[in-house]
Formats: sequence, structure tokens, C-alpha cells
Amino acid sequence: MAGGKLAATVTCLLCAEEGKVTEAKRTYEGDENDGYTCAKGHTFSIDWSSGEATEPQYPPSSDLMNALSKAGGAR
Repeated sequence: MAGGKLAATVTCLLCAEEGKVTEAKRTYEGDENDGYTCAKGHTFSIDWSSGEATEPQYPPSSDLMNALSKAGGAR
């Protein structure tokens, strides 16, 4: 599995662009990419070719939330 066990659940990248934090579940495990779908129906993929996740991806870390807030994203 591309992102490993710690990447089974992530923050929806498309919801984050809309300023929301939404949980997305992995729906496809590839060799380099994993596919995800959130509760709002957004589908997207994440390229994990640089390596598996080394920490849980959801809920988002406070560092990620601060960076999104500074960029005008998720609150």
C-alpha cells in the first residue's frame, strides 16, 4: 500500500481549499498513489512515491491547521 497504515485516513484536500477540515477514507491503494473519498463526495489521490506516512494523517496536526489558517484555508 502506497501510503501505509498511517495514511488510511487523511484530511480532504478539496475541502481544505474551501476552508473546511473533512475526513477522507482511502478507497484505492496503489503502488505510488492512494485514492481517497470524503463524506462530501470529493475524490482525489495523493502521491506517496517519496515514502509511506510516518505519522497519522488525520486529524490534522496543529502545525497543518496553523499553516492552513495563515494561508486563508481551513479554520
